[in-house]
Amino acid sequence: KDAFGNSAAGQCLIGSVKSNIGHLLAAAGVAGTIKLLLSIKHRQIPPSVHFEQINEHIELAGSPFRVNATCAEWQAGAGQVRRAAISSFGFSGTNAHLVIEEHADSGMAREPERHGIPHAVVL
Repeated sequence: KDAFGNSAAGQCLIGSVKSNIGHLLAAAGVAGTIKLLLSIKHRQIPPSVHFEQINEHIELAGSPFRVNATCAEWQAGAGQVRRAAISSFGFSGTNAHLVIEEHADSGMAREPERHGIPHAVVL
């Protein structure tokens, strides 16, 4: 809650692919990524099915966070893009975190900036 702060975004919906299709071990991160990409494509946030109540040790009251229990239209304000994060915690202790946002086409082709130094693109 502290890291999110008083962002103008208003709310942050939380979901889990595990509640929809089960525990996938090594494929959980890929399944979460596919779920997110489809959510952006269809501009909808799917529900976390079978959700009835939050864990008693997690306090969301007074925060922008809530578990999404129904299919919701994914709204984006003027000039904003849809953006979400995926965290995947592997059984080997490996953790991965991705932030993905939709492409916003400004309608103007731009030349890439050239600074004379190589840039790494980490995937």
